[in-house]
Amino acid sequence: MNVPIANDSGGDRLGRTNYVGVAGVGGTNCPGLAGWQGIYYSRSQTAIGQITDGTSHTVMFGEALGGRHAEGRLYSFSWMGCGAVPSIGGMDASGVWSPLGGRWYDFGSAHPGIAQFCYADGSVRAIPVQVDIYVFILLSGIADGEVIDVSFD
Repeated sequence: MNVPIANDSGGDRLGRTNYVGVAGVGGTNCPGLAGWQGIYYSRSQTAIGQITDGTSHTVMFGEALGGRHAEGRLYSFSWMGCGAVPSIGGMDASGVWSPLGGRWYDFGSAHPGIAQFCYADGSVRAIPVQVDIYVFILLSGIADGEVIDVSFD
């Protein structure tokens, strides 16, 4: 699971990132969710051959801001230890300056209406933050048997 660090609690501000691995629906290697697990789950060693839904139809990592409130970020992610975010919560569609803020454990970005994701084939494409939760979960799974059209035009 992710280990966010407090944004302004002192200490070094090194190695921060807005990009986090995709853990799939639950973020664990659970037998009941095996097809819906992502590339990066607890202790994963995913081989490219295990991505049976296709590398161009499976998200590998995406933008995440670490939660927000009116004054700025709540947390930041460290590139060397943040782990991966599960897709079960969907994306943070609250908007970058929302006084309610976003949840630290959701994908999202400061781009209006979209978040950027890198797919397992190396391509980078935008996904609307209002994407259907089931579609987002299917995009995050490596072997759920569903090939999702990734053209969100």
